[in-house]
Amino acid sequence: MMVRNYLKNSLYSVIIIIFISLIIFIIFEIVGRGYSLFVKKNLCAKSLNIEKYESVFHLEVGYLPLPGKKIGCRGENYSINENKFREYPNFDQNKSDTLIVGDSFGFGDEVSDNETLSYYLDKNYKIKTLNAAVYGYGLDQALLRAKLLGNKHKFKNILLIIAPGGYLRTNIIERNGISKPYFLYDGLNLKLIKPKKKNFKYSSRSRIIEKSLILNYIAQRLNVPLVVKAKINQNDPVQIGCKIINYFNKYFEEKKINLKVVLYRDASEIIHKNLNNLEKSYKFLTCLKNNNVKYLDTLQILNKNRYKKLYVKDTFGHPTKHSNILVSDFIASNF
Repeated sequence: MMVRNYLKNSLYSVIIIIFISLIIFIIFEIVGRGYSLFVKKNLCAKSLNIEKYESVFHLEVGYLPLPGKKIGCRGENYSINENKFREYPNFDQNKSDTLIVGDSFGFGDEVSDNETLSYYLDKNYKIKTLNAAVYGYGLDQALLRAKLLGNKHKFKNILLIIAPGGYLRTNIIERNGISKPYFLYDGLNLKLIKPKKKNFKYSSRSRIIEKSLILNYIAQRLNVPLVVKAKINQNDPVQIGCKIINYFNKYFEEKKINLKVVLYRDASEIIHKNLNNLEKSYKFLTCLKNNNVKYLDTLQILNKNRYKKLYVKDTFGHPTKHSNILVSDFIASNF
């Protein structure tokens, strides 16, 4: 009887502790969101699944941005037209003959329409682009989208603009619960595996850690990656990423379309000098070179300016407008 009473009292104590902890967590979450929203002007405090990540399923590439005018965490604006292109001031779809595909670095995550690579290429060099890059994409998704768009739009050039994560995602099957296309390699041929349809609203930020401001804050202080929760295929992402680019490079050459890869280095390589990441990127670019794939490496130009504000967050943030100006100059000088 005494043992049973002890266990019963212990269970009650555990329940009370959990309940009190939950109440404290909710209070901290509410206070934290209020402080972040009204003092820090962080619009994401209202809802961490912010509207800029709203997406629709696509059978070939997994997902595409939902069209519309959107606002980001820092008040930056995003204009996505009906063709799922990122617009910019004076954008003219009919006069654009260069296609941009890639991930969030090409898309311009965390900067406004008038701070993207597309905008500066047009403003300073009259290079008019169709910005079809998408947040969270792997280079496989990006090139698949380029192939699809080739059937609808006429363009002479393709700029594949990716951060190192763009080729690392080629071995990902599912990311944050969202199925993505990927390739298998049997030693001779690449085989495309199409994504499985799922009901979703956001292409990322779907886990509880992304939905809580407090958990986000703790994770950032501990430098814990928030976005990548993925089912991994057993591919070597560097090698299969190179093979995929080589395959599409030959495909576009037959179409008389010029493909160029722009490796947009991230903070891990420029600010933190992560040797593991730098080695992977070196192997990736070496593979491209050996396969005669044209590419631009932003390592040197960004290193020269590493003491400027190149990234929104120096841990894992996206490029600022200053970085985009530097990289647009670099692209234009090698266009």
